[in-house]
Amino acid sequence: MVAAETLGGVVAGSFIIDTSDIGKAEESLTAAYTKVRLREQSHGLPTRTRVWRTQIGSLVVDDFEYSYDLQYEADPMETILLCRVLKGAIEAHLPGHQPQMFTTGGAAAIGALDDTAYGGFVHRATLTGIAIDRRLLSEVAAPTKGDGAVQLRSSAPISTDAGRHVVEVIDHIRHTVINSPSAQAPFLTGTVARYLAATMLTAFPNNAVTEPTIQDRRDSSPVLLRRATAFIDDNADTDVSPADIAAATDVTPQALLNMFRVHRNCTPMEYLRRVRLHHAHRELVASDPDTTNVTGIARRWGFHKIGHFLRRHAEAYGGEPDIRKP
Repeated sequence: MVAAETLGGVVAGSFIIDTSDIGKAEESLTAAYTKVRLREQSHGLPTRTRVWRTQIGSLVVDDFEYSYDLQYEADPMETILLCRVLKGAIEAHLPGHQPQMFTTGGAAAIGALDDTAYGGFVHRATLTGIAIDRRLLSEVAAPTKGDGAVQLRSSAPISTDAGRHVVEVIDHIRHTVINSPSAQAPFLTGTVARYLAATMLTAFPNNAVTEPTIQDRRDSSPVLLRRATAFIDDNADTDVSPADIAAATDVTPQALLNMFRVHRNCTPMEYLRRVRLHHAHRELVASDPDTTNVTGIARRWGFHKIGHFLRRHAEAYGGEPDIRKP
């Protein structure tokens, strides 16, 4: 536990790498991510590599600590490693790009380009990395101009403010979300992963379309809206994403967003939260006041902060939950 605190205070999880042998570190990183080749650059310093992993469902949060300077080369990854540098520096090299340096307090998207090998240097760094399935970028974004997958174009954020926002998001997930009592709740993992993907699209250069296409505008009909709301109503107790709703409705994600903004004055996910709030309210109404746990019901319907749930309930139903009243 002391070692975990040294890496920043996470108490869940375990070491997946803790070695002073560069060869073993290389093998372990390859097993965890992709084929990696390491070369020591600091000569004579201790070469300790440690990685502390915390996993919530499919969401993987790794804390890396390198006591030495090294050069790395890596094959393409299925995921993008969204990183926050806590100490030291990372130098990222991507084909066709100038080297990019990320120092203490900075954020980087390591392995940003699809189907592209990458490399660079690590300078005695400690960092937090969250692996994001690159397919999530397409799930949370509008279509691309060429109807292909949504992709990042660089490892570096578009601005200092964008990088700062990424750091704040990573820190919140790293220190608050994964240590919360509701960390294993069924809705949480998918929601957090999609939020991270959406954050990446606002912070890093990418090829997503920002304006509605002709098809998007044409799809905004009440008939399709009824199909979308029916799917949400039937699946409110599962981990539903905007991409799931769009696929079930047979429209693009952008068209789905347009429909709800025009006809419901909200986003699809806001509508989903309203439906879940309604289900939670009905469950409270039907419950025994002597045995019911309001917090448990709230979390079961995706509300992990009880204060937020109580405020939303008060706005919708006029007061805190009273399970003795319909």
